[in-house]
Amino acid sequence: DRIDRQASVSVRPDWRRVEEVDLGKLSKGTSPLSGLVDNSAPKGVEDLLWCGFLDQFNDQYDKVSTRTPAPLKRVETKEFYPVTTTDDPVI
Repeated sequence: DRIDRQASVSVRPDWRRVEEVDLGKLSKGTSPLSGLVDNSAPKGVEDLLWCGFLDQFNDQYDKVSTRTPAPLKRVETKEFYPVTTTDDPVI
């Protein structure tokens, strides 16, 4: 049951290959490019743009199946704005 996904970027024939990276080596940190990644803790944090907040995720929803259903609750104190990605000013 393999799903063949299309590439999100079409590779053009006039592009020059700079480096080919094996995904397994990149995740293990043994790729030539892994030296470019800084895994140290950030020195400072700042908000670039305030876009709201997320409530805490209910872990019970991760374990939902037909045998263990989780009831959804209506939240009357929240407002929902159906904004498409083309209408979103941040994206």
